[in-house]
Amino acid sequence: MSISRPPTRSGRVAACCGVGSESPTARIVKEFHAALSTINAALLHAAAGGHLAAAPNTNRENRFSEMIDNPELIARLIERIHTLATATDEGKSAAAPPAADDQLSAAEKRLGVTLPDALKQLYREVGNGGWGPGPGLSALTELGKPVAGLVPLCDWGGGIVSLADCTRPEVPIIRRDPNMPKADVGERVPEAMHFARAAEIKEACWIEAESLESWLETWLDGAALFYRAYDAGTEDDDEEDEDGEEEVLEIREEK
Repeated sequence: MSISRPPTRSGRVAACCGVGSESPTARIVKEFHAALSTINAALLHAAAGGHLAAAPNTNRENRFSEMIDNPELIARLIERIHTLATATDEGKSAAAPPAADDQLSAAEKRLGVTLPDALKQLYREVGNGGWGPGPGLSALTELGKPVAGLVPLCDWGGGIVSLADCTRPEVPIIRRDPNMPKADVGERVPEAMHFARAAEIKEACWIEAESLESWLETWLDGAALFYRAYDAGTEDDDEEDEDGEEEVLEIREEK
């Protein structure tokens, strides 16, 4: 007769604790990871076959998320507008206090556009209009209705306006002049400054500055931006056409 040996202590522990066999919890976790791997593989396969649209890269494609990363520019603007005589070229108005977020939101709602962060930054940190080139930037409540994403930013008079292109994060500045035949733009303005969407605007228009930042930097450096836009096609930007200036000045005074 054979006598079976009693289980050893290690055997009893193994039987009790499930050592050597898969516990229910471990089995559930294992099955979950297997299912997750299957789903990931299916998604990758579908994406590779073009069945899934790639998610947009919001960091790269968000056209409104580019701030002016130029603290010196902001500081120079704030310093200049503190004096009535230098807040604008005309020296007739004082800069308004900075705009609050609710004022910016109200302006966007009224205009039906999302203002680029660079433009909102200036209204929020520098002032709500009454400062800048010529007569100064319009206050948020005075901004005219946009056309093709172009918001009237600076009204020079005589229908001549500098527009902020709110479809681009760098906010190019577009000069619109109803007094100039559209055909003359090709002769007076270099091709590099032609506005690609000019056909959407009934008046003559062209690129006055590649960005809002460069436009303001040029103003701070002492350039007469009103005339500079008409001197873009000359060989020497520093030489001003006196006859042209008188003609444009007469148009402005007719307002």
